[in-house]
Amino acid sequence: MDIDIVVGDLFATDGVKVIPFDEYFDIQVDDKVISRNSLNGIFIKRYADWNTLKRTVEKLGPSLLEPCKAGDGRIRYPLGTIKDYNEYALLAFTHMDKLNRARLRRGEYEECLLNMWDELDRMYAGRPVVLPLLGSGITRFDGGKPSEDDLLRCMLCTLRASKRHFKEGVVVVLTEKTAARMRLYEVNGYIEAWENRIGEKDGL
Repeated sequence: MDIDIVVGDLFATDGVKVIPFDEYFDIQVDDKVISRNSLNGIFIKRYADWNTLKRTVEKLGPSLLEPCKAGDGRIRYPLGTIKDYNEYALLAFTHMDKLNRARLRRGEYEECLLNMWDELDRMYAGRPVVLPLLGSGITRFDGGKPSEDDLLRCMLCTLRASKRHFKEGVVVVLTEKTAARMRLYEVNGYIEAWENRIGEKDGL
């Protein structure tokens, strides 16, 4: 399976594009719940039809994960749940606290990614899977935010652990600003280690 790490525009990349949402699939872009400058906000404002998107997020579509009702009566989805929207995969990625801040624990990040790979396997239909560097935006991690390099390694490690195979490959799209902070030369090193089955006893 080909895995490409590229710098560019996620929206201009061919394939099923993963867009992170909160666990309620909120679509209110008001710079309180969703920032208009976030990937989430840009998608909703520029690339989605509001009424169709609203119907999509309100519909209980096919999923390997079971949603539940929160205390306020809203539907809360397990992290990693995906809703299909044309060429996009809408991902339940973070919790929301009382101050409308996206929050996540590191263990939940890994669990979310494992669920996501399973969900993508359900709906990708032979197309390339295109993702941003999940967690590199405004998401707050309890206990301290991992570096961009750690986030990328975790994404690739969970893909390996999931044993899911995407025929047309996986593309992780970085912004120029994010890529400039990363040690991308190390990526080939640990992918080669995986191919040689190094680290399997450690569960890596």
